[in-house]
Amino acid sequence: MIETTACVTSEALNIFGFGLCHQFPERSFDFAGVLWAVCARCSGIYVGLVFALVALLFAYRLKQRHGFMAWPYWLFLAAGLAFMGWDGVTSYAHMRETTNFLRWITGIGMGASLAPLVYFLLANNLAKKSLDEPVMGGGVRPWIAVAVSMLASFVLVYPAGPWLGGVGAVIAAICIWITFSLLALVLLGILKPFYRKVENWRNLVIPGALAMILGLLLIAALSLFNALL
Repeated sequence: MIETTACVTSEALNIFGFGLCHQFPERSFDFAGVLWAVCARCSGIYVGLVFALVALLFAYRLKQRHGFMAWPYWLFLAAGLAFMGWDGVTSYAHMRETTNFLRWITGIGMGASLAPLVYFLLANNLAKKSLDEPVMGGGVRPWIAVAVSMLASFVLVYPAGPWLGGVGAVIAAICIWITFSLLALVLLGILKPFYRKVENWRNLVIPGALAMILGLLLIAALSLFNALL
């Protein structure tokens, strides 16, 4: 029964991530017989982004628009890009061997460094009230929130991966869905019915539900496109 469940879950995740990643088994996590939907680096990006964004929502709340990104943020983003770029480029160029451990942490760094920018887009498209304070500026609270989220992302695999088994793979897949839903929500926020209308979480129910449907449709469309290639 357990083997059958693991096999079905693994196959479902393979279909889910088909249009998003090369899905090489040797570059992906496999716990309790469940292969993750996308590779370790891509998984890190999605998990790192979603965990960091959730942390920022607790730190800021999605009730006020912000000034543009504070300058230290750009250093953070550059570091995330540089770290992942170094690992990816040097390994693909056969200059050195990389590991799933490095793929995972470089992916987390990239995803977490993108989360504040995604938060900025969401807040400035959806929030009704305005705040002059820039994102990632004016205190250490958001930085601490992002740092804690990165640690939580890392723990999802090291050391919790074997203990969680297929649950970790499902969490990562949900993070993929949430990421695409967030992109859809940013676009929905431009539309007049939702543009700068959010005062509380209830205001996000309708656009959030629509965004999750659109996110799933986008993932399915990418899988179909990949299948037709």
